[in-house]
Amino acid sequence: MEKFNVIREIQELKNQLSYSKNIGFLFGAGTSTALGIPNISDLTKMRWGTGV
Repeated sequence: MEKFNVIREIQELKNQLSYSKNIGFLFGAGTSTALGIPNISDLTKMRWGTGV
């Protein structure tokens, strides 16, 4: 089994990104909470003062 070569992978990523004009990232569930961004329940409480 071949070992994971970090330098080669970074170079490949850099090469792939150099051709892209638009780049999007998909973040998983829990990312906003980890960053301290309010979730829908918190936003609802802030707007209407009630919980869902």
